[in-house]
Amino acid sequence: MNHSVLANGIELIMLGAFFIVNSFRFDRPDFFNMIATHLDDPPFTVVLIIAGTICVMAAVFNRSGLLRWCLIGSTFIWMIYGCAFLIKNIELWGSAVSNLDCWFMFAVALRTILAAWAGDTR
Repeated sequence: MNHSVLANGIELIMLGAFFIVNSFRFDRPDFFNMIATHLDDPPFTVVLIIAGTICVMAAVFNRSGLLRWCLIGSTFIWMIYGCAFLIKNIELWGSAVSNLDCWFMFAVALRTILAAWAGDTR
């Protein structure tokens, strides 16, 4: 179970780092006032990095009480981001399958759910 939480923590840290790096590289206009355009703002990316760091520390130091909460929290975060980007795809392009970014996030959330369900319960 620790390797799954460790991977989730690293994924959350990398997602937050990706949003921070890309927010300073591009000067994007905010055409649509929707959730997906604000989820890459610095407060949300800092929350991603903090949540990822907590998951990594819980996995490295084997805090069994915190491991379950890390799986629940990371699943919630990936589902929120997946739903936000799904709504963005539907609003911008009129199709849910126009970009694969939201489906990648749902796949990571599904992997996290399966790891929590089939993982070690000790």
